[in-house]
Amino acid sequence: MASPRGTRGRSPVATVAFAVVLAALLAVVGASVWAGVRVTPIGRITEDPGRFEGKAVTVAGTASSGFSLLGQGAYQLEDDTGAIWIRQHGPVPQQGARVRARGTVDTLFQVGSAAVVSIRVHE
Repeated sequence: MASPRGTRGRSPVATVAFAVVLAALLAVVGASVWAGVRVTPIGRITEDPGRFEGKAVTVAGTASSGFSLLGQGAYQLEDDTGAIWIRQHGPVPQQGARVRARGTVDTLFQVGSAAVVSIRVHE
């Protein structure tokens, strides 16, 4: 009588169960890697812009005022610690949208100890 086992001695149910467990494990690892991206509080950047100047950072928050012109966009991103301008190619997110942005910190201009700092997103 023929056996319902595959060529390696595993039943089809065991093979499917293994595939489901493997897929779930890969999904968890993938989500952990994405969630593991270090988000820098905006206030840390704006309080000490020289420390972050020219460095790549990831920030997250809520989009507020912004504009797009000639294929370029800029919007203000706010979190619990402060606000910063995000500059990018293309349109800006809608006001109130939750956003995660990665880019390079630039000091646009500085007067005394006050600085206007932005993050330039590279796509």
